[in-house]
Amino acid sequence: MSGKIIGLLLLTFLELVCGLGAKSEAMACRARAEVYRRNVLDSEDRTQEYQSLLEAISAPSAVSERHAWFEFLNGRRSPEL
Repeated sequence: MSGKIIGLLLLTFLELVCGLGAKSEAMACRARAEVYRRNVLDSEDRTQEYQSLLEAISAPSAVSERHAWFEFLNGRRSPEL
């Protein structure tokens, strides 16, 4: 009889320890997934920011403004005689 009680107590203890371990692993997995999700969102934000900057730099109006500015600067440095 005492062997059955000890066995049941041991089984209960093992289930408790394994259950806590599984819960801990599940929480760690959720935390890793959240970190991964935040990194992906941050990467997407940076990608959108860089795309908008590239579009602003390479827009035809921006290119023509830079070209006019460079011509103006070159005209000031070496005026034609």
